[in-house]
Amino acid sequence: MEHYFSDIKNIDAIILGCTHFPLIEKKISNYFDGALTIHSGDAIVEFLKEQYDCINEFDKTDIKFFASQSPEQLKNVAKIWLKDLI
Repeated sequence: MEHYFSDIKNIDAIILGCTHFPLIEKKISNYFDGALTIHSGDAIVEFLKEQYDCINEFDKTDIKFFASQSPEQLKNVAKIWLKDLI
């Protein structure tokens, strides 16, 4: 964190613009003394709901992962990433 963010001070909110940033959201927020984090994916979903009247919600969504190499390693990492969701 220090390497990338040492020049940034006094942050109130952080937009997690890359798809992998939510995976380290807690570390980013803690580094910035509990700054509010905003998932870009969540913001996009809210925008689409408002603009296009998207009301479909699902109780369960199937997740599929594809790996060009090391599928077993991806499976192990995905379990860590998704532990709070499944």
